[in-house]
Amino acid sequence: MSPMNKKVLILSIPMILAVLLLGWWLLLREQRSLQNTERPTVSDSGLAQKQVQQVDEKSQLEALASQVERISIPRVDTATWQVKSGIPGIEFKYPSGWEVKPNLSKNSYCVKTRDDRYAKIPSSSAQVLQGDECVLQIDVDPENSQGGQKVFDSLQLLQKQYPDGKMSIIQESSFGKLFIFEDSSETRVYASLDEVSLIIRLWNMDKKLDGVSDVFYGVLSTLRPTR
Repeated sequence: MSPMNKKVLILSIPMILAVLLLGWWLLLREQRSLQNTERPTVSDSGLAQKQVQQVDEKSQLEALASQVERISIPRVDTATWQVKSGIPGIEFKYPSGWEVKPNLSKNSYCVKTRDDRYAKIPSSSAQVLQGDECVLQIDVDPENSQGGQKVFDSLQLLQKQYPDGKMSIIQESSFGKLFIFEDSSETRVYASLDEVSLIIRLWNMDKKLDGVSDVFYGVLSTLRPTR
């Protein structure tokens, strides 16, 4: 072999190796691309799991709803009531002469009279419990992705703790199904819609006071989601 041919051969070897390496790298990248296409991403997997979870929660609540008494919200004239907005995920109406203020914990609200007139009545919860007057307590969880499951678990727990309690459901609410559980001391309303869950609490001793039932049912009838 002539010196010229040897020189050409020596120069060609690196080029051949480079071409082979490039071909191997392209083949490896194509295989990885196919694997990533076939394999679901973390976000896709999380979305699928969330959808399955929401179906399970809905079926649990549907099954529970079919087992309890259906009731209707008593008609209350709320035409002149004020709209309470600014609460994450919900809005509702409340009567003039009343106010809605933040409660002790985050996303908890107290519906009360401005003059605290019920606190002056010995049979009111404010007198008995020696606390500030809070006729209705509304706790909202605006970011709870397991709202339906939380409502179901809470109702199951209440049934075990208070076997003599009564559960019913209001279905015509704009906020979806309202589950009502009443025991000897409290009436609680549980609901979950569009990942927003809430609890409305009313002491039964206040429910008997003049006008309180109208406010309770008026709030329920005007409850709306804001998402």
